[in-house]
Amino acid sequence: MVPAGRTGNGADSANPKRRLRAELRAERDAMPWPARAAADEAIAGRLVVLPGVQQAPELLCYLSMGSEVETRHIIRDAWDAGKRVFVPRCVAGGRMVWHRIDSFDGLERS
Repeated sequence: MVPAGRTGNGADSANPKRRLRAELRAERDAMPWPARAAADEAIAGRLVVLPGVQQAPELLCYLSMGSEVETRHIIRDAWDAGKRVFVPRCVAGGRMVWHRIDSFDGLERS
């Protein structure tokens, strides 16, 4: 039996933020790859010109998976600009810890 307010897939139907995320994720998953790639490029283009991003000595970013907004070109741009780049890593107990990366070599999914 599924508790009231919850769907069988773990999404909380009473939580509007979670519901919206699920809807937007499904919409992005359904986008044709060329449209998704163009959207990713537009997002990255807007992000890297923001004064706060340009002036920051470091970048905290996620490594994209699946249909998430592609971040590798954003990270490469940060490296090219001499910034330190940090990505989160899940560790014991479900905590996330920021780790500095200097390349994409040797990264593990966590």
